Amino acid sequence: MKNFIFICLFITFIAPFSVLAQEATLKPTNWHLHSPKFKDQVPKTWQAHNTLKLGGVITAGNSENITLDASESLTLRKGLFTDKLNAGAVFSRSQVNGASQTTAQYFFANNQTEYLFYKKWYWQTGLGWLTDQLNGLDHKIQAMTGIGNYFIETDSIVFKAGGGYTYDKEFRIAPDNDQSIHSATLGYLFSWQINEHVSLRHISEGFFNLEVVEDVRFNTLAEIKANLIEHLSLALTSNFRFDNQPVTGFKKWDFAQTASVVLDF
Repeated sequence: MKNFIFICLFITFIAPFSVLAQEATLKPTNWHLHSPKFKDQVPKTWQAHNTLKLGGVITAGNSENITLDASESLTLRKGLFTDKLNAGAVFSRSQVNGASQTTAQYFFANNQTEYLFYKKWYWQTGLGWLTDQLNGLDHKIQAMTGIGNYFIETDSIVFKAGGGYTYDKEFRIAPDNDQSIHSATLGYLFSWQINEHVSLRHISEGFFNLEVVEDVRFNTLAEIKANLIEHLSLALTSNFRFDNQPVTGFKKWDFAQTASVVLDF
């Protein structure tokens, strides 16, 4: 069990940084934003990419049982714009008096738009909704905006980071009152195409309440994906969430390990 936990933590926090030194040896991608031919390389018409995922989840924290995960992601790209639509659900099942019952659930839907406005600099905005009974939220509405930079972009590695402002309206389970939260946000995305069959992706973001200093939230996700055949792959995902001021009666942290079948088209 200790070895399993160590592997999960290594994937989540350490592995992404062990390969950054290789960036200098890799060839620039055709999407490299410093290329003088950049405007001729972006798509002139809308291009779409779909990702469907279905998997089982082993969780710890506020939901210590086996759950089912399903999600859909649609990415649209044209010119300097990228728009991404995400939706999904997690169902938590447990034994109550000898019967299997749905004890908690998590639904989400969001949209993110990115615009490259100068070389490697981008502006991003987003709007989302979720219901998160796993962490004591009837539902939450979130809006964000910010800027960032593609610090590394090669054929195999992409690393981008940025910051901005996020507004959350949380409708909490009793006895907590509903909350409006204004936060400064910092985050990054790292992806590495290890070879033609295996890829690694890591995303982290922190939210720092501008009105209550001790209210800090942190989310991190790491995923290793292996292609089986064209358009079909298996993915192992680690997701860690921390909230320093959780809903009353809930833990500050959640950890989920997901094994999924992924369909890309």
